[in-house]
Amino acid sequence: MSQTELDTTDKLPGERKIIAEIWPALLASAVGLLPFTVLSTFLVPIADWAGAGYAEVGSLRGLAGVGAVLTGVALAPLIGRIAPGRVAAAALVLLGIAAVLGTFSGLAALAAFCLATGVANALLYPALTTAAADRFGTTPAAGRAATLVMTAQTLASTVGAPLLVLPALWWGWRGNLIAIAVLSLALAPALVRYGR
Repeated sequence: MSQTELDTTDKLPGERKIIAEIWPALLASAVGLLPFTVLSTFLVPIADWAGAGYAEVGSLRGLAGVGAVLTGVALAPLIGRIAPGRVAAAALVLLGIAAVLGTFSGLAALAAFCLATGVANALLYPALTTAAADRFGTTPAAGRAATLVMTAQTLASTVGAPLLVLPALWWGWRGNLIAIAVLSLALAPALVRYGR
């Protein structure tokens, strides 16, 4: 290994420094999965609230895939021209709106919730990984930052349901959605400055 390579290695930030730098992106990555975690975990009371069958409500999640595909086709050429932090912030605002929609009764509201959440996530995750990587330019730390964002998403999918059950005992599943909306909207300004 050359002296130049040794110097570069010495200057690479550690995991703690990377996490301290990209914590809003990590938190947003975890928050992005929570609306659908609420839907899956509390499917029975949500279906009862909507006055619909369990399978009927569960199938609405397929609208998220439709929304993601339409978003990719319609907006992909434009997204690259906007700073990823701004895209992520806008996606979080949409996610917050979607979470509020999920608290309204009826299949139409739940369909809008699923569709809007799918669109928000289709925008959110590519923007978050890019924004986190951009904080470190072209250094190897950029790849590590992007990986940590996806790791936060995986962690949220693993522990999200158990963590959501506890507050739901106090304020119910609708309270969880309102909390997700508040957190999404609070995080959005922190991500605007991220990116190129």
